[in-house]
Amino acid sequence: MAGVVLPLIAVESGYSASGVGILVAVSALTQIIMRWGLAAVMRRVSNATIVAASVISLGVSNLLPVLSTAVVPMVASSLIQGVARGCFWTGSQTHVVRRDRSATSAIAWLNLVASAAMIVAPITAGIIAHESNQLAFAVATVIAVVGIVPTLMMDRPPPFASVHKMNRRGFIREPGVAMGVSANAVAGAWRGVLGSYVPVAMEEARKSSVAIGAVVTVANAASIVGSFIAPRVPEVRVRSALVVGSLLAGLTTTVCGFGELPVIVFAVALAIGGLGVGVIQVLGVTVASSGVRPELRGDAVAVTGSLRALALFVSPIGIAALLPVVGLGAAVFVMSLAMLAPLPIIARAGKSG
Repeated sequence: MAGVVLPLIAVESGYSASGVGILVAVSALTQIIMRWGLAAVMRRVSNATIVAASVISLGVSNLLPVLSTAVVPMVASSLIQGVARGCFWTGSQTHVVRRDRSATSAIAWLNLVASAAMIVAPITAGIIAHESNQLAFAVATVIAVVGIVPTLMMDRPPPFASVHKMNRRGFIREPGVAMGVSANAVAGAWRGVLGSYVPVAMEEARKSSVAIGAVVTVANAASIVGSFIAPRVPEVRVRSALVVGSLLAGLTTTVCGFGELPVIVFAVALAIGGLGVGVIQVLGVTVASSGVRPELRGDAVAVTGSLRALALFVSPIGIAALLPVVGLGAAVFVMSLAMLAPLPIIARAGKSG
């Protein structure tokens, strides 16, 4: 809900398209910082505690735009949202890969449960935002508060064992980690465009908030389908699946800057891209976490998530930087091509692994 309503409430309050991109990028920047440091935190507290902290942070983030849309609370909302997302995904993904069951299957089920609301929430947010953007954020706040309850019921595995000082650069070069990092960077860039300039482009083309919410819902639903395709990919086809999924994600976002296109074109393109993203975000975390020792799985998840968050930051801020020079369509096209940059890394890492 927040992903749909934040750009809408910002535009309504007089923020420019570049301003919206900066707000989304600020959230992503906070994620980078949080995810990068959470591996060390998980050696002191249980990863389940980090998940609980994420839900509390999300509630605070959603509440701030209800109170004010001035610059300070809007930036603060984006910052805290980044904290919430970083803590949730790192804590929860680590929680499931520590289990005995298949890591790929576990990540796929986590994505289903965590993304189930993504099918309903964007269209719901669009309908509520048609009446009031603040009301949509208020509803999201209540949902986050209720979400605190199940986090209190989670079992709390012990913190990870301490390890000797690790060279992060060398760690990222490990074949599995390199593949996971690269794939999740593509997924993060795709999410960055979806959460910032898709709503803006459609808003500029005078598409209704209901239509905007529906398109985002379709994209999210497709990513969930992709998540369930991922566990069925044979191990020998993982590298190919990561390459194809990344191509689908990058190429389909080229339509996002052309708001005059029919809504169905947006929906179909983003559904194809979402399918690819669903596959790569599951396989990316899986190959990274399964390719290292058990005590380093938290590090693998944290590093992979950090680079995903970095891409989530770079994609909207890159488009915002291009807007004074070129139009929205051209800026999104350039960023879509840049999204394909990690493909050679995936190919080389897969062959060496």
